[in-house]
Amino acid sequence: MSEAIPGAVDFSEKSTRDLWGELRELAQAGEAIHVKAAQVAGALVREQAAQDLARQNDLIARGQLASRYRKTAADLLAEAMACVQDTAIATLGGPVGLWAGRIAVGVAPDSIAAPVRQAVDTGAITFAQGAALVHDIDTPEIDPHAAQNVCDAVLAYATAKATATGAPVGQGVFCAKKRREMVRHVSTPRRRTRAIADRTTWVSPGDDGIATFGLTGADARCLGAYRRVDAIARAIRAQGDGRTLTQLRSDVALDLLLHGQPSPDAPTSIDHPGAGGWPAALVTVVVSAASLLGLNDEPGLVEGHPVAADTVRDVAYAAGSTWRRLVAEPLTGYAMADVSPSYQPPPRMARAVRDRDGVCRAPGCHIPAARCQLDHVIEVRDGGTTRADTLADECEPHHTKKTRRHWAARITPDGVIEWHLPDGRVYPTFPMDYRELGLDPDQPDETDEANETSEPDEHASTADDEDKANATGHANATGDAGGQGDAGDANGQGDAGEAPRETRRRRTRDRVLIDRADLEALDTDALAHQHELDDIRALLADEETAHAHTRATLEALRAQHPPF
Repeated sequence: MSEAIPGAVDFSEKSTRDLWGELRELAQAGEAIHVKAAQVAGALVREQAAQDLARQNDLIARGQLASRYRKTAADLLAEAMACVQDTAIATLGGPVGLWAGRIAVGVAPDSIAAPVRQAVDTGAITFAQGAALVHDIDTPEIDPHAAQNVCDAVLAYATAKATATGAPVGQGVFCAKKRREMVRHVSTPRRRTRAIADRTTWVSPGDDGIATFGLTGADARCLGAYRRVDAIARAIRAQGDGRTLTQLRSDVALDLLLHGQPSPDAPTSIDHPGAGGWPAALVTVVVSAASLLGLNDEPGLVEGHPVAADTVRDVAYAAGSTWRRLVAEPLTGYAMADVSPSYQPPPRMARAVRDRDGVCRAPGCHIPAARCQLDHVIEVRDGGTTRADTLADECEPHHTKKTRRHWAARITPDGVIEWHLPDGRVYPTFPMDYRELGLDPDQPDETDEANETSEPDEHASTADDEDKANATGHANATGDAGGQGDAGDANGQGDAGEAPRETRRRRTRDRVLIDRADLEALDTDALAHQHELDDIRALLADEETAHAHTRATLEALRAQHPPF
């Protein structure tokens, strides 16, 4: 007797593709309802504010309200928003966040609300994403010009992504772009200093013997701390521990706070790694050479999250930092990938694939590649081999979907992955575009003055025109959670001389500044240099050992034959 799926509804007359089409139409209709509801809610707020203003003016005119108690238009608008929101929740139901988002879009200036509505109508973003964007930029401390720049940049990016992939921009991708633009246009040293000054910790006891412990701090420190906790948890999991990664991360973090490091007698019984203890945090930083050298202030990436340029430079130039070169093609912005015939991807190949991908390659996902699994896009069971140009980074949930054949994928020679999903459509995803990190040292920053930063030299350059190559810095920082440690290498890109910016951009589009032979030569030079450094380190270690032996011998002789 075959089992039936519980709660199944009979749609036997419709194919899977038809059902997905119907679901898509319903989702689009729902988004349209949100947009219309936002416009109606905005009209209600303005009408309520206008009535309150007229009532206030009437009271003042009749002498029943002193002028010093007059409320500003902004105060009246805020009160009207609260009134409409509470009334809607009480009479129509729904969560606070839903109505707050609708009202925020409804009362936003038309220069912001109109493009948000258009992006939702065209399917570039969801209404929830648009409401979150409006909420983040509609605060008194953000200059209206900066808010408009953030809105325009995020919506243009989302529209381009949706056009290329055929789907709304993923939530992780959207949030990362929004954060990058906020860092570029809104975040200033003064704002960051004030925010860091408010850092704190808290604990919230809950029911059933559980509590929440949280903290805020500098972004690079927090990202580095999480990376260390995650690395320890994964190492313990690999040793056969039965706990899940989420449980291990919690146990490891608490053990580190309570005991300094996981120890044999810790309440959670986490295995101790030995006398050497656990290694310090490893923080991966990606930044353009132009930003690293201070030629522009494009944000970099710390563990895949946009971080202000000055913070990235602090990590990159910290004591003990090391840099690793990552070369990107100037026209596509894609990092180059290695090829190896070995079955198990060697560390160098894995690193090259992660450099190419940057994040999980599944549609809409933005989990950093360092936390993903390497997947054979062409499954080994289907005849696939282990090659860097046929491997891809996928987070565990998306990797599982592909392994179960719920999703299918095909990779092209240039690294584009075409995903075939159950709705019958194909959604492409692309390698990380390192041009987004600001490879051009002369890239203008329209908000420099507003953000209290100095305008970069219009003709700043690091090399002659004919010797340029587009490249991106890639930093691996090792050290404590404070950001001390390794920072990745960087290659610069730019054009010298007095040529106008448009001429430089046209020249970049018309010719490739670096080819594969150049990349292989750079890679060979880097390896040779690394071998030289390793040889020098080995010689120094041998010399130190010899000196220690000589010192011990002299001490023994002095002990046997004291001078007095």
